[in-house]
Amino acid sequence: MTRSLTALLALSCVFVVGCPGGDTVDKDVAKDDTGETAVTDCVEEDGDGFCVSDGDCDDNNPAVNPDAEEICDGNDNNCNGEIDENGETLYFEDADNDGFGDRNASVMACDPESGWVANGDDCDDDESSVYPGADEVCDGLDNDCNGIIDDEMTSTYYRDADGDGYGDPGWAIDSCSDPGAGWVTTPGDFDDEDPASHTGAIEICDGIDNDGNGVVDDGLSSTWYPDADSDGYGDDSGGVATCVDPGAGWIGVGGDCDDSEALAWTGASEYCDDVDNDCNGLIDDDALDATAQIADDDGDGFGSATATTFACDVLVTNTMDCDDSNAREPQVVDDSATASSADGSLTNPWTTVQEGIDTARICVAVLAGTYTEDIDFGGSDIAVFSTDGWAATVLVGSGTSSIVTFQSGETNGAELDGFTIQGGVGTMDSVTSTTSDSSGTISTSTINSYYGGGILVDNAAPTLSNLYVTGNVLPAYSYTEPSSTSSVWEYSYGGGLFATRSTGMVVNAVTFEGNWADTGGGVYASDSASFEATSTRFLFNGASYGGGYVAAGTLDLTNAILQENEASYWGGGAWVDGGSSTLWNVTAVANGSAMGGGAAVTDYGSLYLYSSVVSDSSSGEGVYGDSSATFSAEFSDLYGNAGGGVGGSLVDPAGTSGNIASAPMYTTWDADATDDDDLNPVAGSPLINAGNPSAAYNDTDGSVNDIGAYGGPGGGW
Repeated sequence: MTRSLTALLALSCVFVVGCPGGDTVDKDVAKDDTGETAVTDCVEEDGDGFCVSDGDCDDNNPAVNPDAEEICDGNDNNCNGEIDENGETLYFEDADNDGFGDRNASVMACDPESGWVANGDDCDDDESSVYPGADEVCDGLDNDCNGIIDDEMTSTYYRDADGDGYGDPGWAIDSCSDPGAGWVTTPGDFDDEDPASHTGAIEICDGIDNDGNGVVDDGLSSTWYPDADSDGYGDDSGGVATCVDPGAGWIGVGGDCDDSEALAWTGASEYCDDVDNDCNGLIDDDALDATAQIADDDGDGFGSATATTFACDVLVTNTMDCDDSNAREPQVVDDSATASSADGSLTNPWTTVQEGIDTARICVAVLAGTYTEDIDFGGSDIAVFSTDGWAATVLVGSGTSSIVTFQSGETNGAELDGFTIQGGVGTMDSVTSTTSDSSGTISTSTINSYYGGGILVDNAAPTLSNLYVTGNVLPAYSYTEPSSTSSVWEYSYGGGLFATRSTGMVVNAVTFEGNWADTGGGVYASDSASFEATSTRFLFNGASYGGGYVAAGTLDLTNAILQENEASYWGGGAWVDGGSSTLWNVTAVANGSAMGGGAAVTDYGSLYLYSSVVSDSSSGEGVYGDSSATFSAEFSDLYGNAGGGVGGSLVDPAGTSGNIASAPMYTTWDADATDDDDLNPVAGSPLINAGNPSAAYNDTDGSVNDIGAYGGPGGGW
């Protein structure tokens, strides 16, 4: 059935003219439901090769078919159900006809009507003078659409209320035209109510900051200061800036640190007046009228021996500081101090000299007082000195030994200066030996020897100066037999000083007075001792042998006095027993002994007198010497001695080598055992200018050496 209908339609389209679709007949071939191929015919009207059954949506328009290209013609050319897709253009309304459209009014069209354009760049479509690229004119519009109205067409105008040509920067407008009077284009008026005040104005003295630099009347005003003390300098704290001189009581110069003191201002000269004259914060520093004072840099109360400083007041009165950079030196001793708080300072001193010695590094300062103790330097080369001199500072022995001991290798650096040393009993050395006789009986023999009542020097060479060694009494020689088989001998040496194994010890300005020992009442120098004593006095000492001193070794005296010393047997003044003693400018007067009231020389001893005087021995000769003695004298005087000038094997030197035998004519002298004599020669004395004439031995006044203790280079003591 289907096949016959199809064939009929095909035949009818072939043979009948005017079939639908025009002149062309399309034959469509398809299979029917039987599987047979069927051919169908359609009428194609517009000649585009597509009929309606082929999808031609408008078979009356050859530009419309499924294969057509869509063009902007108001038709669905490609029959996809859309008209002019991809062919329309977006157009914008250009209401002001300036060629630029309003981006907010747009259509899609192929060919817009008049009044539409292809761009939407107009920022104001009501103004034909406003569009991109338009020339900016001063009309209150953004002509060129750059977002700025009247850009580069306006000027900034500032309010100028005071008419000085400068406007208030805080009151400004932008305008294309001059707003008129009261407005200017120049800012910089910080006070628009004052025509004299604006940036760059000339500063005038009116109490106003005219030029706007923040300073009132700068360059015109001056600072004036109150000057209450009328010294020409004002008080800085009261300064006032003004263009006008405020009058009396004010000054244009400051710098017065004390406006109540007319002598104080910056730069003034400093004087000793308890005022800070120069205003440097220090009172009386570097004062013009300051005087040289002893320096005390460490502030310990002890002054430097070498440094001075200028000050208004006395800083210290002593020169006893051994280290003025260290307040711990010297260590200080004061017997009246409180021992519990002692630290060796002047405020809290030690109470014993031994504590000071044990603590000091360099020196010990001992304040006035009486110290009952024995001291031992213990090998320390330190200086121990009194602050007030020997008369006020006394070392009293404990009654058990020597008062002062040097026996550990001390050198001249170990110094003792300025003490009275009294009451010593010496250091005892005891040796016991035993013997046995044929019957077997054992006997003991003990020898007790006492050395150095005041000072013991053994294996040391200290420096002793400015000492008064007195009242040191050692036991006399004795022999006892406590039993039939025991015996005891006692000897003593050096009542004031005993020295052994000592070379180079310095003894200066020491007085040995009223001491006693069996041998060497004042001093005993053993055969291993060698030293010199200068400016030294031996007064009223006593002994069995050698009242003043004994030289078993070498003991030389220069500028010394031997006066009223007594010995029972040998040498009232001196006994040179196998040793040597040279006396330079020595006065020996009123000494006494059985042999050699002035001096005795025995056992190959040697005594040399130079520019010395030996006179008025109370007993014995001036000088006695046994057959082994060596004795010589030059420019010396032996006179008025009880046993004659010399005795024993000696030859009187008077008349030779400048020696004389003349009354010495002392200033004052009497043999009353008191230290109140003046042994300087009076005018007209034969001792004057009679000593060694060599210029090297001249007196301190430049004249020729005088015989006696006060002549020669060291005679000024």
